[in-house]
Amino acid sequence: LKDDKIKMNFLVKDLVFSKKGFKLLALHVKSTSRSNKTNRVIPFKKIQTITSCKLIISSENDILLPHQIPEIEDAYNNPIKMIGFHIYNYEGCLVGVIKDIIIQKSTGKIIAFIISEGMYDDLVDGYSLLPIIHYVDIHDDRIIVGDIELKSILSQKGGLKKFLGIE
Repeated sequence: LKDDKIKMNFLVKDLVFSKKGFKLLALHVKSTSRSNKTNRVIPFKKIQTITSCKLIISSENDILLPHQIPEIEDAYNNPIKMIGFHIYNYEGCLVGVIKDIIIQKSTGKIIAFIISEGMYDDLVDGYSLLPIIHYVDIHDDRIIVGDIELKSILSQKGGLKKFLGIE
């Protein structure tokens, strides 16, 4: 917390995403105190600062129960677990698997997926980056992307090629 500098111990259990607009709605958190094990959410809009080791909110009142905001409740009750999703094109060909997500800090919008194109490709070339531009459909177990996104896949030029200085 910022103003009164009270340190609260919550663990982030998961991220709550919206299927509409590809954005992060809230952080699903759980108190580490023995007296309060209730699952709560912190709406993304209430986060003032976020770093690798902490986040800052205005007050304890920013930590809510999921049902207090209908959009968050719906996403919380029907979660999207994007990490591990398979990415396909519209013809049904497997493009890769989501290994991580890049989120725009100011808006919570998902701007790119870090994807694996297979163990061999990851080892040799490293992961790839798939920017999210327009044509993306989320389904229960997969994501389908359009041709524009597929053409925009960026290789990070990592892996063994970078390590060995081959490219």
